[in-house]
Amino acid sequence: MERASAAAHARHLRLQQLRGAGEADGLLPPLLPHQQRLCRRWLAACSPGAAAAAAASASACGLPRRAVCRLLPLVAGPLRRAAACRVGDDGRPAAAAEALLVEAGLPQLAGEWVRHCLAQPAVLGDPRPLPQPKADAEAGPLESLRLAAACFPVPGARGGCASSGSGAAAAAAAAALVRSGGGALAAAERPLLLALVRHQAVRTAGAAAARRQQQRPGAPDAPGRAAAQPVPVQSEEEDQEAQACVTRLQHAAVLYCWQDMGQPDWHMLLQDVQVQLAAAVSALQAVLRHVAAAARAAADGVLGQAPGSTPAGPVALQLLRKLAQRGVLPKLPAAAQLAGACEEAVGGGGIGPAAQAAAQLAAVLAELQGDIAAARVSSTAAGAAATARELGASVSCCYSSALQLAVLAGGLACFTAGLGSCAAAATITHWLAAHDVFWAAVARCTGHALQPGREHLGAAAAAEAVQASTGALEEAGLDVVGAVLALALAPSGGTSGNATPAMVLQLRPAAYRLLLLLGGDSSSLLGRLTLAEAVAAAADGGGGQGSAAGDAADVLPEYEGDDVAYLIAGGVRPEMAPLLLPPQPAAAASSGGGGGGCPVSYLAAWSLLLAHALQMDAGSRGLAVLRQLLREAGHLVHGLLGQLVPQLGITGGAGAGAGGAGASARAKGGRRHGHVAPGAAGRGTGPGGSSGDAGAAAGAAGEAWHLAEVLREVGLPLGRHARRTCCRSLYRAVLRALPATARGWFGDLRDRGLAAAVEAYTAAAEGPALLAAEMEAVQALGKGAATSDSDSKFSVRCSAAAREVVAVLEVEDGAVLELAVRLPACMPLRAPEVECRRKVGVNEGRLRKWLLSISTFLRHQNGSVADAICLWRRNVDSEFAGVEACLICYSVISSVNAQLPRLVCRTCGVRFHPACLYKWFKSAGKSQCPHCQALW
Repeated sequence: MERASAAAHARHLRLQQLRGAGEADGLLPPLLPHQQRLCRRWLAACSPGAAAAAAASASACGLPRRAVCRLLPLVAGPLRRAAACRVGDDGRPAAAAEALLVEAGLPQLAGEWVRHCLAQPAVLGDPRPLPQPKADAEAGPLESLRLAAACFPVPGARGGCASSGSGAAAAAAAAALVRSGGGALAAAERPLLLALVRHQAVRTAGAAAARRQQQRPGAPDAPGRAAAQPVPVQSEEEDQEAQACVTRLQHAAVLYCWQDMGQPDWHMLLQDVQVQLAAAVSALQAVLRHVAAAARAAADGVLGQAPGSTPAGPVALQLLRKLAQRGVLPKLPAAAQLAGACEEAVGGGGIGPAAQAAAQLAAVLAELQGDIAAARVSSTAAGAAATARELGASVSCCYSSALQLAVLAGGLACFTAGLGSCAAAATITHWLAAHDVFWAAVARCTGHALQPGREHLGAAAAAEAVQASTGALEEAGLDVVGAVLALALAPSGGTSGNATPAMVLQLRPAAYRLLLLLGGDSSSLLGRLTLAEAVAAAADGGGGQGSAAGDAADVLPEYEGDDVAYLIAGGVRPEMAPLLLPPQPAAAASSGGGGGGCPVSYLAAWSLLLAHALQMDAGSRGLAVLRQLLREAGHLVHGLLGQLVPQLGITGGAGAGAGGAGASARAKGGRRHGHVAPGAAGRGTGPGGSSGDAGAAAGAAGEAWHLAEVLREVGLPLGRHARRTCCRSLYRAVLRALPATARGWFGDLRDRGLAAAVEAYTAAAEGPALLAAEMEAVQALGKGAATSDSDSKFSVRCSAAAREVVAVLEVEDGAVLELAVRLPACMPLRAPEVECRRKVGVNEGRLRKWLLSISTFLRHQNGSVADAICLWRRNVDSEFAGVEACLICYSVISSVNAQLPRLVCRTCGVRFHPACLYKWFKSAGKSQCPHCQALW
């Protein structure tokens, strides 16, 4: 009973989705009669027989075939979608759907053109059909196939039912057609469409085998054909168009009647898609190689060297970038040579109609893989499970090819960005923008591969794509991280002459997630986001020596006021450094800032940088250099926090100081994406601790928070919800990665109402999680010390209720040192309080210096409480290092006054406790050294 009700509920939801898709496409009932009348009166007269009669009689009653190819998808597309939305209560196509199509005359027109194509040779057959003369009344095989495919329009194609090529509209239209169960076709159209697909596929397979046989040396001629007769061949453009028509026909079969396709049909379709995408990848690699060769030739011309003197790598591109930054490159003769070479590189091939059609089909297969595979696996037909497995493997290959295309496109975008306003950059940009439909399909495929919940598939495909693209990019003087950054951080706005191409904006979300997806270790894209490790290694002479934090200031150059130059010198990539600067109001308005007041690229750049900093090893030299870099350029972090505060809903005034109730309420809204630990809301925000503090801290400790995971789930901050979630995550990331810089910003706030509101929000929304993270790190430090140095007798205990961390170091039996660090509720906006409760063997002056160094470290350095405890332990270890026990009491720490042996014999150099030596002299009755018996 429960299964039946669940199935009925699922069927009801499916019907609502189909009908909702139809309403979203604007298929209003009053418009359907007009579309039916248009199709019946004008297009039905364009059948093969009517068109031939009209051409023979020279009458104007019929439309030209070229016009029919353009007009038919615009009319048939809405009719097909309207029929797909007319499903019965059982989920099957209703009778009204077929009546709608028959009334328009669409099944009759499609059937005539399909039968006409079946009677002709396949467009990719062997021998290839010759082009049809323009004066011939009868349509040739290619033109007939165009008209037959136009009767079954596919979403996303230029001139199709979603001509804009937008990913969301095309995906929604394709999903509605697939889930209709064949309702977009009349009963007589399904076998005809499949027969045409099989006709073209069989002839295509036979033609490929025949061409391979002819290419072999000494291959015999085909029977029945004279050896002297050459095989008629089509031109390259016609061959591309023929392949595109076949692919669009396969695309239509997947959307309209995929349930009736057998395993051979799926095998041929999937094989064709993979071959076409692989050809597109090879073509784009060739374009990149030719562009790199043109850059090296231009560098040779600038330097006056012989051709071929500049080696492959970044030398040529770096030279051209410097010339472009100074405005010299467009004036040099080498610029015209570079522009001509780039125009020849992009004009010699690349992305054709076949690749465009294959990319659109790959996007549909990726988006509908779950629906199709589930139906094929549950089917009892022979080979259904094998088809589902082959579909999954093919989609994974499509993911890899699409991601590789995106990375290579990012390399071209990075190359053009370095050339500035040079004519060569404009040539490449216009070439990329001319294939916007192709890149829209690639963006759909990559977006589906990297969407949340599919990391297990997207990660493998992304790793394969990155590895395959590395060689071509390095040959052009680029790297994978820079290429992906050029896409992920592309600005949304710009002037009419310097606007970002639409294809870059379409690939931007996938590139952003690609950087966050491969973020597991230092060898990943996120781990290589900055060159801080290389800067630190270069300062050490390649030996990697030196402390993690002590020499970071010596590594960085002097700050001279140029923020971009200082960031680049510290290891920030040139693609990212300019975007870290606070945006100007005019730039924010023109760059997609929306109501948030800051551009998307600004938030994306800081998101990636902070995610990179949080995933670095806590003791690495690179992290120390990066923290010191951002500490010296602290005004950039202050500007970021100033941009984030309005997005958090924090305002100054009387409402801010009302006990933090508003902040607590706002904190509840951030839990969905892991911004507030469980138990954080609903407790007081005052400075005093309570049992609620312990529960909040325990909840936060049990739930690990990773910035990269949150950002990958949310994606680019394009919408209002995504922007708000991103800003909350960035605020928490700044508090974790750069606590001292955030404390300095908070101390510089002059608006007391705003400062109180920020403190209340931080204590309610971020404090519990940050406190729990600090205590977890301290506990891990204590456990590690206990396992590695068991004889040191070092222990750490934490109290979540009291927000206190106590470190105890036992020097000897009964002689211990104890350091207590009390954390504030609004950690880290206010500095922790440090106190040494138990002190033995250390004088007051030395103790005050220790406490001052620890307090200074916690207040002004971007370190954690665990780092401060390590500093304290190093001081203690250095204080007691090499101290020998007193020969009188055989102890290091005196049991009388807890002092170290400090009185030294001038003869033997042995130290004694003052109290022990006084007692020895008194009992012995003489002033002689207990060790050498010399007079004291």
